[in-house]
Amino acid sequence: MTSVFLSETSEPATLAAAEGQAALGVGDTALARQKFAEAGAILERDMKAHRGGGEKQFLRFLAATQYYKSGHYQKAQELASKIEARVLPQNVRGLLPQFLKDVKERTSPGYGAGVQQTLLRQQQERRPNDLLRTLQDHPYVLKPGVMAFLRATACETIGDFRAAALFFRTAQKYSPDDRLALYLATTTVPVYLATHHYEAEAQKYTQHQVELLPHPVTFVTAAVVAFCRATSTVPFRRGDLEQQVQYLDKAWEGYQQLPEVQQSDRNLLNYLGSGFATGARAWGHLGSKNRAMEYANRAVQLKPDSALPWVVRGIITYPGQQSIQDFRAAVEREETAVTPYYYLAHHSLSQSDFRSAIDWCRQALTRNSNQRIAAQLQGWLAVCQERLGESRDTVEAAFRKALDSDPTHGEVIENYRAFKEPVRGSKKGHFLSWVPQPIRTEEEDSLTAREVELSLLRTRTDTIREMFAIGT
Repeated sequence: MTSVFLSETSEPATLAAAEGQAALGVGDTALARQKFAEAGAILERDMKAHRGGGEKQFLRFLAATQYYKSGHYQKAQELASKIEARVLPQNVRGLLPQFLKDVKERTSPGYGAGVQQTLLRQQQERRPNDLLRTLQDHPYVLKPGVMAFLRATACETIGDFRAAALFFRTAQKYSPDDRLALYLATTTVPVYLATHHYEAEAQKYTQHQVELLPHPVTFVTAAVVAFCRATSTVPFRRGDLEQQVQYLDKAWEGYQQLPEVQQSDRNLLNYLGSGFATGARAWGHLGSKNRAMEYANRAVQLKPDSALPWVVRGIITYPGQQSIQDFRAAVEREETAVTPYYYLAHHSLSQSDFRSAIDWCRQALTRNSNQRIAAQLQGWLAVCQERLGESRDTVEAAFRKALDSDPTHGEVIENYRAFKEPVRGSKKGHFLSWVPQPIRTEEEDSLTAREVELSLLRTRTDTIREMFAIGT
């Protein structure tokens, strides 16, 4: 639409129009609609106070433009059709034909459906900038909450994280029955960024979220991001770990103040449980086993049907009997990550239960993508096979697989050397470390971070996003 600026008009109309424009800037289309309509009504009233002449027609044009901006296209058309163009100020007269064309387009029967189809196509083709331009040009074709939500997700895609947080806030204002779902929908992008080595971008986004959208969900998101930042380097960033547990304490405080119906929401409980599982790891690094157990127990209580809290608590207490029970509980919950199988393999090996160790090693290998861990597991298989009297060729093949995975793995190299150098008077080798130490701490945290991401994906925040699809 060709703009007609308010100048030398009533101050109330100018103020209302400015407030409408500001509301559009944060995606509050309902407030924008109200304020622009208010400006139009003021100008229309001023117009009626004039008997005729160019000033009356100019005010009519201004009123029509404000109604247009408010989405009241029929009203804008009614006013515009009565404008006497010949008496308009010369610098305004040339704007009228395009305005009449724009109004006619937006009062046509297929206008709304056509724009929605354009938006749907832009969304499917992942064209966020085009989507944002279309939403800006047609701010009233969707409900205010849906409109703000789409702008939020588009801004996430282009990396405008502050705008995304602002639009999420507006979406919540106009979707009171879906506020918790909207908070959960804010988790997807920062968690993905943090678990795929974009910790700085994730931190930037979560800072805007906790400022503009303070809630247990956003505090947990900030905590998970801090955990990923802390464990992305060796040595760990202690400051990030301390910030992480502070965010989790705020999340817990906020959770206890939520309405009971929200406190029992399954998706929220899953998300909090994942957050406190990472918090347990953080307290372990900060040197407080008691606080680590407190957080791990809370994670289990919040999320008992998920494997992650049981895995984390098992890591804290290993090699105690409680840890074995926790790892088995994780396996019973169909854990897809390697950690519990790895530890159960190590436990069986340490108890000389070689057949069980072989079974756990094989299950761990099917779930593992870490080459160093693969080498260690293959090395354990070789040890077990040798102890059970398998042929030297079978044991040799297992060691070869281990070294193919990681030719520099010290434990595998030492055991293979011992296997190749039989004890005097015996055909069997002597193993130097056939009950080895578990994986290094940084590898545990890499696994834990990945398990957190998988766990969060199971909350299916993408299905929450579908609740706000175009056309609803």
